[in-house]
Amino acid sequence: MGWNRRHVSWSEEITEAGAKHHGGAQEDPRGPAARVPETPDRLGAGGSGVAESFGALGLATFLCCNILLSHYFRVKSGPFQQGFGVPVFPGVAGLDFLQVYSWDESLLAGDRFSSDYTPFVLVAQLPFTLLPPRLAYILFSLVLVFSLLGSVSACLAERGLFRRRDWALGSLLVASLFYHTYPTLFAIERGNSDLIAAVGAAVGLLMLSRHRPVAALAGLTLAAQYKVYPIILAIMLPLRKAWPWLPLFVVLNGALLLILGPTGLEWFARSLAHVLRNPRTPTVNHSLASFAVQLAKGGYLTDAWRDPAVRIASGVLVAILAVAWLRLARRAGRLGRASLRADGRRGPFTVVEIGVIGMAFQLMSLIPTTSHDYQLVVQIVPFLLLLTRPKAEFPLPGWLVRVVIIGIAVSMAYLFAYPLKLIKTPGLLVAYVAYGVLAFARVDRLPAHAVPGSGPGGSPVEPELGP
Repeated sequence: MGWNRRHVSWSEEITEAGAKHHGGAQEDPRGPAARVPETPDRLGAGGSGVAESFGALGLATFLCCNILLSHYFRVKSGPFQQGFGVPVFPGVAGLDFLQVYSWDESLLAGDRFSSDYTPFVLVAQLPFTLLPPRLAYILFSLVLVFSLLGSVSACLAERGLFRRRDWALGSLLVASLFYHTYPTLFAIERGNSDLIAAVGAAVGLLMLSRHRPVAALAGLTLAAQYKVYPIILAIMLPLRKAWPWLPLFVVLNGALLLILGPTGLEWFARSLAHVLRNPRTPTVNHSLASFAVQLAKGGYLTDAWRDPAVRIASGVLVAILAVAWLRLARRAGRLGRASLRADGRRGPFTVVEIGVIGMAFQLMSLIPTTSHDYQLVVQIVPFLLLLTRPKAEFPLPGWLVRVVIIGIAVSMAYLFAYPLKLIKTPGLLVAYVAYGVLAFARVDRLPAHAVPGSGPGGSPVEPELGP
């Protein structure tokens, strides 16, 4: 795919484009020797190659740790472990999907029931009841596979790092890599829809970075309806100067909750209240609540859900994580003027915004009391968004950026490679802190040519943003 160091960096391309915009050539401050002739094998007209980003470091770290952790799991005990330890119910595949299938049958029959999914999901998956359960599950599993491919494709397209052909091939390669990981196989085995929420979030963020608020609203709404927790991504609407769309997002989601009338909303609310009162905290759960329970079972804490002190401590920790994220998100909004182009719009996400997005995705996994490991597939989105940022856009010392990238990559390998019996919460906390370091960076100290979508002196430059 031509990933070599002969590429002209993204900042140099922007500088040259800005010079043309102003009607004259500008001298490279590094001298003529610093200029490298453009080669035909560069990956994108509007971005640098992987060699000019930290993507190679992140992917290499992830792959090495993923292989080593997976290998250790398979050889550590007597017999060679060929699976991931995901429990398989005899004769049943797609347990979660079949539960929605049965609720849809009850809906058609006019029976009362309580659903863990929103009324929108019941309506969206209603056509599957026209097929036998087994065939319906197989088709839905294909929907999940294409959702994985769609989320990867959207993330790789957001920064415009690749030409169309390389973007398509890279999307297939990365999607095939993540397909053979524990959370993805767990999600497909259960027929769970977190992969659909992931593609909705990825497409919504992609469209938001390209200033297409209607499409962004559709993607974020799809994610919020399939899994309630992505609703916190709505904070990106005001951060990207899309304030008028935030009330519409709230109204649209409220209307979809009433798609089956007040009765359908009552069914969903009753089930949601039951889950909140009775959290499910098995070893396949990576939430903070589950972590406290596992510590209690190991004798490190008293019974986590009977000791008021532990409940209070857990609540305080959740509040600290949430408040820190909100404060950094507000700060990102103030610093966001650094990514404004002359037309008042913003280009691709800045590193600070990626940090805020990454922290939000960690909170999606940590805060809900019931958060099974198949939900970890959504962590693919901020990880890939981060790896596609060119080096020039990181307003941090190089050594610190490398530490952050390696920390997040190791965390991802830890979350995606190991079997369900290992507690995943520490990996999420490490990633939360690492993304927080990026969110705390000083974007306003970036030179103009390193800000996505800006040329020298703030002149507008429209890079090619991918396919």
